[in-house]
Amino acid sequence: YTMSVSPLECESLNFMFVFDFTYRGNHNELVAEALGVIPGFEALTNLAGSKLIGYDPAIQFALDEDCRTQCRITIESRTSTFHVRAGEFPEEQLSVYLTVRRYGSLEPGMNYGQAIKPLKEHAERITEEYLIGNVLVPLHQAIAIK
Repeated sequence: YTMSVSPLECESLNFMFVFDFTYRGNHNELVAEALGVIPGFEALTNLAGSKLIGYDPAIQFALDEDCRTQCRITIESRTSTFHVRAGEFPEEQLSVYLTVRRYGSLEPGMNYGQAIKPLKEHAERITEEYLIGNVLVPLHQAIAIK
C-alpha cells in the first residue's frame, strides 16, 4: 500500500525552533531568576522554607484575525522533585520551544512548502525581535553567572 497525505487531510502544520541550554542546578529557580515570575505568584517564591519545584512558563497567542495561525513559547525544565529533595542536580538540558502552528486545510493550489514559509518567517521574526533579547540571552547570562 502507498500512503499519501492530501492537502485536505492536513489538520495543522507546525514550524518549531528548539533552544537547549545545558545546566547543572535547579532549572525552575534559574528560569524564575532569569525571567521573573508573574506578580501574582512572586510572593510565593519568597515563602520561608519553600523551594521552587515546578516552573515551566508558557504563552500562546494568535498571529491572525481568525486564530488559524498561532504561536506557542514554552520553557521546559528537566528538574524533578527528586533532584530538589536530594540537592543533586545532573547536567541536563533546559529547553525553550517556539512553535508556530497553522490550523486547517491548505488552500486550493497551495503546497506544503508554500504553507510552511510564512510559519518560518513568523518564527524567525519572533525569535529575532523578542525571544533572543527577552528569554535566550537572560537564560544564558544566568547560567554563565552560576
